[in-house]
Amino acid sequence: MKLVVRLLAWVAMVNLLAGLAFTSAAQADPSSPDPVSKQFVTTESRAVACVITTGSVLCTGNFAKQPIGCGDTQFCHSDESEHPHHTVWVEAEAEGLQWNDSNLQANGYTELVLTYGQVFHLEGWTVEPSSIGTRFTNDKTGRGMFVSRQGVDYLPANPIGHSAAPNSSSQPASPCSSATAETLKSATLTLWGYSSEPFTVTKVLCSGDWAKALLHWRPMNANPPGIVLFHHEGFTWRAVQYGSGFSCAGEGVPTPIAADLEC
Repeated sequence: MKLVVRLLAWVAMVNLLAGLAFTSAAQADPSSPDPVSKQFVTTESRAVACVITTGSVLCTGNFAKQPIGCGDTQFCHSDESEHPHHTVWVEAEAEGLQWNDSNLQANGYTELVLTYGQVFHLEGWTVEPSSIGTRFTNDKTGRGMFVSRQGVDYLPANPIGHSAAPNSSSQPASPCSSATAETLKSATLTLWGYSSEPFTVTKVLCSGDWAKALLHWRPMNANPPGIVLFHHEGFTWRAVQYGSGFSCAGEGVPTPIAADLEC
């Protein structure tokens, strides 16, 4: 039964990728009924290729950190459990990232090259490329992802009542302003994968572009709590270490900041 569910999920993903190609062709034909608007993009390095629609962003690349195998939320056949997942996508109205071992094909379609340092507004998404990665943020919900060669980080939705549109008149916010328990939990899930055991993140300390939090497993007696160290890189937080006996200074944290983090 489990195999059947995975096969159906894999077929659904194939249909999704096929649909992207079909609707792109339809968009090129003005006579096509109800064309779906989308934009193929690539970075200056050409390391990542993406397709943007109003409802989702899907990217393909050889990421240093990417899931391998068939998790509960990943679409692949059990015989392909050793295959790395090259394609990731995020939906404007759905939580989390989704992965697949397929490759996005944009042959025959014009790709917009995302120039570093410029801000692009495409299909209801704000796209901010840089030399260290590209941030995709949905203008309505605030959900998105930060994509780089090192990996992909999920960006959770904005709190209710907060707009996703940036305020150009305000000064850049300190990284610590975004170091919430929810954001740091998402960064931890990105490191371990969304099929990890349930846990909560508490006791967040932040200084400069570093943060530390206490991780509690659920149920509480499942495993002893541990400390997670985070670093703010580019536009998002990344979990860099987990345990109970490591030294923050040994992980590259400046001594004054390590003192602020009490590690």
